[in-house]
Amino acid sequence: MKAVDWSAYAQEYDRMAQHNPAYQELVRHCVSIVRDWPLEPEDVVAEIGAGTGNFSIAVAQSLSGVKILHADFNVDMLKIAQEKAQQAALKNWRAVQLNVQEENWNLPLLGGIVAVHCLYSFQNPQRVIQKMCRQLKPGGFIYACDIGRVMSIWDWTLYLFRESVHEHGLRATLSTFMRSQEIRRQNQAVARNQKRGIYWTHNLAEFRASFEAAGIQVQHASDRWYRGYDDLIVGRKIEVK
Repeated sequence: MKAVDWSAYAQEYDRMAQHNPAYQELVRHCVSIVRDWPLEPEDVVAEIGAGTGNFSIAVAQSLSGVKILHADFNVDMLKIAQEKAQQAALKNWRAVQLNVQEENWNLPLLGGIVAVHCLYSFQNPQRVIQKMCRQLKPGGFIYACDIGRVMSIWDWTLYLFRESVHEHGLRATLSTFMRSQEIRRQNQAVARNQKRGIYWTHNLAEFRASFEAAGIQVQHASDRWYRGYDDLIVGRKIEVK
């Protein structure tokens, strides 16, 4: 079995993201939701498994008055995200290295959590969901979107090729695809791990139930995002009275 090399993935991830309309649509949707959370100035919002920072940076730019924590374990992901945040001159963004498998997270009590395309790859993702919700203050918000269906590399290759040709032309598309060999290799490893049951696959009901069991009141749920591969929940931690 070939494991996913997340450091190799990090080097190519943003090139893929830039040429993926479904991904960009998800970033915009996340920002539109988080922007409407009634957060206090002293609140902290964390993205868990934040990768190269596409979501955490966009959220930080939208919520300039709130502190944003970018939490990931992979040092290469963190380095890329830090460079991008510096280029964006963000003052309310900070990167932290976080091992989600550890029992106690060295994070403050959070007003909100974002988790996108990370839960499926964690060991015991339901346990990680419990920890995330435990980290939220009562009434805190959560935006969680995760790949629930087995990734079809052929389906995604056709989609990305078609969209890129439409947007950038054939020559630029061929050049991009020639430079994207590593991302395809790592995505193939992801799909193999999904098929073998190493990575979590789920439907919307299963995904929603995992958050409700952790004390989240689901306000919105959908299985249409990322071309139907994702399950999404938006919710709030139940306040104990």
